[in-house]
Amino acid sequence: NLDHMEQYNELSRYICNLKPDYEEIQEKIHEIEKRTPWGFFLRLISHMGVAMSFCIFFGGTLADGIVAAFVGAIIMLCSCFFYNVDANPFFTNLVCSFMAAFISRLVSSTPMFSLHSDKIIIGSIMLLVPGLALANAMRDFISSDTVTGISRATEAILVATGLAIGVAIAMMIY
Repeated sequence: NLDHMEQYNELSRYICNLKPDYEEIQEKIHEIEKRTPWGFFLRLISHMGVAMSFCIFFGGTLADGIVAAFVGAIIMLCSCFFYNVDANPFFTNLVCSFMAAFISRLVSSTPMFSLHSDKIIIGSIMLLVPGLALANAMRDFISSDTVTGISRATEAILVATGLAIGVAIAMMIY
């Protein structure tokens, strides 16, 4: 993230020039870490588009895709909330996947729509799949960093397990 690098560089210059106290430095570091390079609206539209695209890709109809886009927006809002309260990724994925599956099943059960809840769930939870973490784990294995690879792969598997548990609980309830 080049924006973060630029902000840290600016912070280091600020520290050298003004020599602030430790608490102020920690506050500025926390502000940099919470900063996102993309705006809220752009991230919301992106989540909706990705969920809709995956839903249609996996065989859903346009109506399924629209519902998946709505569920993708809910996932994004839920993820942002848990990110702001510093929840761990396992719990975040568990709750977000539960909400995605529950809402998908709820909307699909209405008799006025002919929706496929399985396609909506698949399309929306693709937002939560730890693909990058798994790819980084494979890269570490290939470059002979076995311990790091095992650590990253374990983290990715645990996050994916939270995702599966959340969907399973929602399907048992509804």
